Amino acid sequence: MADWPAVTWQLPDWITGFVQGWQGALETPGQRMELVIELARENVRRGTGGPFAAVVFDANGQVVAPGVNLVTAINSSAAHAEVVALTLAQAVVGSFDLSTGDYELVTSTEPCAMCLGAIPWSGVRSLVCGSTAADAEAIGFDEGSKPEDWKGTLRARGMTVLTEVSRKRSTSVFADYARSGGVIYNPQSQGSTAATDRGDQEIPATGGKNMAVARVTEIIASSPKSFEAAINKGVKRATKTLKGVRGAWVDGQKVIIKNGQIVEYRVNLKVTFVLKD
Repeated sequence: MADWPAVTWQLPDWITGFVQGWQGALETPGQRMELVIELARENVRRGTGGPFAAVVFDANGQVVAPGVNLVTAINSSAAHAEVVALTLAQAVVGSFDLSTGDYELVTSTEPCAMCLGAIPWSGVRSLVCGSTAADAEAIGFDEGSKPEDWKGTLRARGMTVLTEVSRKRSTSVFADYARSGGVIYNPQSQGSTAATDRGDQEIPATGGKNMAVARVTEIIASSPKSFEAAINKGVKRATKTLKGVRGAWVDGQKVIIKNGQIVEYRVNLKVTFVLKD
């Protein structure tokens, strides 16, 4: 009979001290998200996992259990930040059912297909998200297939859902990950790495049968109509001049005002594309 290895999910050593540095209750969703974003950023900086973090809080805004993405650290595709935080919270509480208390899950990015299933079954009453799935997919992550109205499915179960809290700050962690050459671990990319156009870098893929280079470039687009029209214009231009466009996210936006009227909507788009041999 095979002697199967024991499987243990161990948080990186630095997390305890890091979380303890945030003393007291975090009273607002924005304050709680700030901790989560900085956890994700520190996870990238220390090279202990992917650019995602999540924390379970109690009704008073106190940390019950933190979680960071451990996929590459422990070689487990299931070790997403949300699942890590929920699993640890259930161990802390001593129950697989968190509905016995008023617990909230705050996650740096909205849940992927896997985590979307785990969250309502955990029993948490509330979900707060930062970046969107489109933001994660823009640098190559595969977020899986979800219902179009995934938020509605959670609300139908009695959960409260708040999205795009501090989205820009949360999405900036992806740029940190890209600069570090972090692994984009999904089956479609075969373990390719992210890259950024700062310094016009090109980072070759690390793994898989086919070598590819992922790059991120910046496009500034404008429209006299709306931000949405400006985004559409920028994407259209990108797909016309670049091949292998995989996604884009808005890194900044502004309006130009003349005589008290908005005359131009301007966006900075970061566009991800793959170079092929």
